[in-house]
Amino acid sequence: MIGWLTGVVVEVTEQTVILSVQGVGYEVNVPTTLIASARLQEETALYIHHHFVQDQQALYGFATDVERKLFRLLISVSKVGPKLAIGILSELSLDQLVSYIRTSNAEGLKSVKGVGQAVAERIPMELRAKVDEIAYGVSATMDTETKVRQEALDALIGLGHGAMDARRVVNAAYFDGIEIAELLRKSLQLIKI
Repeated sequence: MIGWLTGVVVEVTEQTVILSVQGVGYEVNVPTTLIASARLQEETALYIHHHFVQDQQALYGFATDVERKLFRLLISVSKVGPKLAIGILSELSLDQLVSYIRTSNAEGLKSVKGVGQAVAERIPMELRAKVDEIAYGVSATMDTETKVRQEALDALIGLGHGAMDARRVVNAAYFDGIEIAELLRKSLQLIKI
C-alpha cells in the first residue's frame, strides 16, 4: 500500500496530477483545490489513499492527513464511492463538511453535485460520532511534530495559500523542536519567494 508520495508534478489534468517519483509517474486523483494550486515541475508531497476494487486500483492524494481521513470516512458510507468523496472534498471546505455532518445539514450536503437526498441524510447519520476526533487533525494520539506541521498548514491555507505551496514551505521550514509561531513565520517568508 502507498501512504505517501513526494515527487515532481509533471502533468495536471482536470482531476489528476502525475507525480514523477524516482523515475516512475504516479497518476493521483486529487480534489480540485489541489488542481488549482498544482505547479508543473514543482516538488510536492501528498498523503495517499491506495484504493483497490476487484481488479482495479487507483491513487487518491491529499494535502493533509485530515483530508485523507475525511475521505476515508466518506467512502465508508454506503453509496459513497471515491469519486463522489473527492467531489465532496472539492466543493466543500473541511470546516463546511465537518459542520454539515455535525449538524445533520442534508441541504448543505445536497449542494454538492452527485449527492442526493438519501446520501445527504446517510453521511451525517453514519459519521457524526466519528468526525470529531479528526475534525481539525488533532487527536489524542497525534505527536507534537504532526500537530505543529498541521497547525501551520491549516493557518497558511486559511490565509488563502494553496495547499501544495503550504505543504512545500512548511516541510522546508520545519526542524525538530520548532514552535508553531516560528514555523509559521518562516513558512510565510518562504512562500513569498
